[in-house]
Amino acid sequence: MGIFDVLKTPARRGPAGAVAKARAGVGAGGVASEASGAGAGARAGSPPVAAQPPEWFMPGRDVMPTVVAVNRMLVRRPGLAVFVGGLEVYPYGFDFGVTVLRRRAEDEVFDVHRDNPFAAIRGPRPRVGRDRARDEARLLRFAVEYADGRRAEATPPSSAGSRAGSDSGSTAGSGSEPRTDSSTPPGPPVMTPHWTRGAQGVWEQRCWVWGLPEEGVVTLVYAWPGEGVPESRFEIDGDVLREAASRAEVLWPAG
Repeated sequence: MGIFDVLKTPARRGPAGAVAKARAGVGAGGVASEASGAGAGARAGSPPVAAQPPEWFMPGRDVMPTVVAVNRMLVRRPGLAVFVGGLEVYPYGFDFGVTVLRRRAEDEVFDVHRDNPFAAIRGPRPRVGRDRARDEARLLRFAVEYADGRRAEATPPSSAGSRAGSDSGSTAGSGSEPRTDSSTPPGPPVMTPHWTRGAQGVWEQRCWVWGLPEEGVVTLVYAWPGEGVPESRFEIDGDVLREAASRAEVLWPAG
């Protein structure tokens, strides 16, 4: 049974304490982060600032992340390439980009929905047509797994809680129940596609992973059944991510 089969069924929530500690200004290594620069602190008499989306939905707009050099070719064959890069680390998670390139024939025109490998994760599935199995096969799927067994699949923000925060204690699957109360965080990790673009053979998607494990590697898992790509995985050094998180700079600390 693969990770995507396991993630189909809800189970227990994971602990969110480490993420809360990071947001409070404590880096992944347990060291308090310090904002610096002329705009680091709130000025007396400043007008109220606009509320941000919950941090498990997308990267914070009040942080300068640390860039980590991760470039990985996932699929390379005649006429098709898929690769990961552009990894940015925040005090409480990381963000990365996925690019899909297809070589176009001279008069070939791609359908914006049918040929978009990310279309199904931008909204409730199935997105294309009414055949769920067919639509699932078209989807380039991503998940994240921690060394302690917690895992999550990329799902849109409206349902991010449904396949997030899983732990290794359940053989049936993982994840919190779907969450509509954005003030209460689900258990990490939460994996959310939050930005996408593309047309005519070039598609890009960014995925936000909320929560960093306190120890162990971080594994990215992917599969693309429609292109014959089986469930595969590659590891990212967790120590590198945690060290990078300690260097990310919170520009405007709360309060």
